[in-house]
Amino acid sequence: MLTARTQVEDRVAGLYSGADDYLGKPFSFDELIARLHALGRRFSGDAADAFELRVGSLVLDLHSHTARRGNQPLDLTKTEWTLLECLMRHPGQTLTRQNILDYVWSYEAEVQLTLVDVYVSYLRNKLSLPGMKDPIQTVRGLGYRLDIADA
Repeated sequence: MLTARTQVEDRVAGLYSGADDYLGKPFSFDELIARLHALGRRFSGDAADAFELRVGSLVLDLHSHTARRGNQPLDLTKTEWTLLECLMRHPGQTLTRQNILDYVWSYEAEVQLTLVDVYVSYLRNKLSLPGMKDPIQTVRGLGYRLDIADA
């Protein structure tokens, strides 16, 4: 998190809200680069994993831009791919329609929130495989969540 708020309570709140690091302004560019390298080392792990998102049986290969559920390849449009990526980057977390809209469509695009519902429906149809539950849960009045157990 890069912010002008540098009080201890601000830093603590930022870290508790999900930030991996917290850097107050003004900052040294060298320090920013060093922190980015440190975060990169923390998450580097297996080189193959750096190019994949995995949640349950769902796999997005970020390098080859392929998706599958179990052994079944998924034929996704660009928008469906980005929607699934959004959900997979936040497994088990409820995302509002606005959160999803901001991630999937650019801020400049003038789209209605109901478009999120339409594309969730498209994605659900493609994720629907015999013997497997729908991994996308509707959180009434809020948005959607990728259920880790059913993915």
